[in-house]
Amino acid sequence: MRIEDYINYLKDIGRIEAAERYYYALKNFEEWLKSKGKTLDDFTSTDVEKFLVSISNPHTANIALAAIRGYTAYRVKECPFDKFIYEDRRFHAIEEIPYRKISTKLTEDKKTLTIVRKALTPDEVKELIEMTESKPLLQAGIVTTFYFGWRPVEATLRLAKAKIDWKNRIMTIQGAKTQDERFLVWHDSITPYLRTWYKAQPLYKRWLTMHLCSYNINGVKVTAKVGRKTVETQLRKAFVRAIMVGETIITPTGKTGVEQFLIDSWLGHKTTPIQDIYTDLSEFITDLKYLAEEKHYLVEVLS
Repeated sequence: MRIEDYINYLKDIGRIEAAERYYYALKNFEEWLKSKGKTLDDFTSTDVEKFLVSISNPHTANIALAAIRGYTAYRVKECPFDKFIYEDRRFHAIEEIPYRKISTKLTEDKKTLTIVRKALTPDEVKELIEMTESKPLLQAGIVTTFYFGWRPVEATLRLAKAKIDWKNRIMTIQGAKTQDERFLVWHDSITPYLRTWYKAQPLYKRWLTMHLCSYNINGVKVTAKVGRKTVETQLRKAFVRAIMVGETIITPTGKTGVEQFLIDSWLGHKTTPIQDIYTDLSEFITDLKYLAEEKHYLVEVLS
C-alpha cells in the first residue's frame, strides 16, 4: 500500500499540514527499511523502535511515530480481508510505542515544565463532551454516519470541505486516493439530521485539530493525545450502541460501556459497509428504530 495513498487520504479529510510533514517522515522510514532489507509490507514494531532511536531530535522522532501510526491505521482500514488480522495486530503493537516527552528546564526552581501546545481548556473539553451526549446531536451523528457509511471523523471533516446543494440534496466531496470529485445524493428524510450535524461540525473540527491536556471530567478520562483520536473515541463510544458489523447487532453489556473489542471494531479497525447491508432505506430505518426503542438508548431516532 503506497505512502501516496495515505497522504492523499489526509488531504481529503483536511489534514493538509500533517500530510506534508508525514510524507517526508514516511519516505525517510521507507528508505531506512530498504537499508535493512525490509519494506512497508513486512516491517514490525521493533523496526519502528529502532528507527526512532536513530533520530536524535525528539520533535522529529514524534512526527515520525505519528506518521507511522497513522499510516499503519490506514492500512488496517484499507487492507483486504485476508490481511486484516496481520495489519491490525501490527497497528496495535506500534500504538503501544510511546512518544518522547518534550520539556524545557526552568533555571529558577530546577523544575521541568512539559510543553502542551494548543491545549483545550477543561471547560472546552467539558462542553464538547456534553455536546456528544446531547440527544438531538447524537441522533444526527448516528443517522449521518450510518447513512453515508462514514466514521465520525469523516462525517466531520468531509462535511467541512464538502460543497452542499441543500435544495437538490447533492454533496460534492473529493476522493482520498484519486482526488476525483464524488457526488453523494441523499434521501429527503436524512436532511434534518445532516443539517444538525453540519451545524455542529465546526466545533468538532476545532477539537480534531488541537492537542489536549490530560483531564478527567464527569468521569470521562480525556487522554493527552491528539484531539482527532480523542473525539473519535468519545463519539464512537456513543455510536457503538447502534452500530452493526455485518449482520450482528452490537449492544452494550452494561450501563456505562461496551466490551473493548466492540469499541475497537468501531475505532476504525473494521469497516461497516452499510450500503452493502441495506439496499432499501426503509429497512435501515426500521431496524435502526427497532434497536433504539428495544434497548431504550435512542428512542425515536427516526420519526
